[in-house]
Amino acid sequence: MKQSGARVGHIARALLVLCGATLAQLDPETPATPFPPEVILERGDKVIRAVKYGPDEAGLVTYCAPLDGDKDRITRFVYYDLAPYQVHVFIDKNIIRAPVVFVRKKDGGDGELEAYNGVATAQPEDAEACLPIIKADPKPGTVFVEQGKTKLTGSRLDYTEATGIAVIAGPIVFERPQDKGDTLRGSSQKITVDVDNEKTFLEGTVTLESKCRVSSADKVEYDDKKNLAILFGNPAVSASRDGKDTIKGQRLEYNLNSNDVVVSASEDGVTGQFDDEAPPCR
Repeated sequence: MKQSGARVGHIARALLVLCGATLAQLDPETPATPFPPEVILERGDKVIRAVKYGPDEAGLVTYCAPLDGDKDRITRFVYYDLAPYQVHVFIDKNIIRAPVVFVRKKDGGDGELEAYNGVATAQPEDAEACLPIIKADPKPGTVFVEQGKTKLTGSRLDYTEATGIAVIAGPIVFERPQDKGDTLRGSSQKITVDVDNEKTFLEGTVTLESKCRVSSADKVEYDDKKNLAILFGNPAVSASRDGKDTIKGQRLEYNLNSNDVVVSASEDGVTGQFDDEAPPCR
């Protein structure tokens, strides 16, 4: 630990090594140390956590306390972690992983968090600056998201406690195993997580594709735990690949396991041979 002449806080620096451990010995789903570095942002009874999962000797951890006279009283944290661990961010039912996480936390709990691909390098020992040098490189497929069985990738995460909204920028690509060996795949332009209401949305030209159905919507409320996706559109559409039915409605309920589709709100009605329910995949 080193005390910065320009800051009240301390800086923890780590070497970019893995102590000779092989990838086969690493479990990126389990923290490498019993008490990994952690930042917590609190919003009422909701908690946002950023945790450095990798070994202490790998990556980088930096903590910068507010400057004297800092009216906003903002403490800054930078966590940088190497693959396969990376830094884990827990928001509602979502687990997000990225190499770099930058947190700005105000006294009293308000704060902001961003996560993306890139590299963080410690300042020279004689530097007055506290924050490390960050070279951000956000690009598709570098931010990983898990919600239950569903695995997604995006390009960047931005969260602000002022609104309680987290946005994962796209392009979003995701997949989820289904019953009978099928796989649900899809895409969207972004993911929005409403922390206050504990809801996750796929937004912007959302598509869902399985072995027997192709669906599209403007917005989808996604809940892996309930095996449910609610499709919103004007209208949202779900069609069988064999062309025998097309289901349309302003609100469709989609079973993530079985591909059953039910129209729960519609002005145009349902086309095809079914009144209000699509047949399951067989």
